Amino acid sequence: MGVPVSAKISSRRTLRDCQPGSPFAPNKDGYIARKKEIDLLVAMNAETAQEDTKSLAPGASVLYDEPLALDQLRNDLIFYSVPYDKLVAPVCPEAKLRKLVKNMIYVGVVRSCLKSI
Repeated sequence: MGVPVSAKISSRRTLRDCQPGSPFAPNKDGYIARKKEIDLLVAMNAETAQEDTKSLAPGASVLYDEPLALDQLRNDLIFYSVPYDKLVAPVCPEAKLRKLVKNMIYVGVVRSCLKSI
């Protein structure tokens, strides 16, 4: 899953200091476009996880659901395996609800990973 994110430079001074043509040069409204490469892949979809992982540049990070075993595909990426099913099962007995709870948990895991950077 890719989440497009764009930063905005709000300080006029910072906006003036950016060199035109640099990868961080903002547009006239102060926004900086997201880059083409993926630095962090959140792989939750079993149907596309392998293909998505194979398409990453070396050095990228992959946060994935443990049963997908994506760390077996490549050795030039940083992998973070999360046992979502083991975390959700004790607190959520309903199978239908488990998927929703897994989605909430992965958002928290991504937040924790990004906070530690």
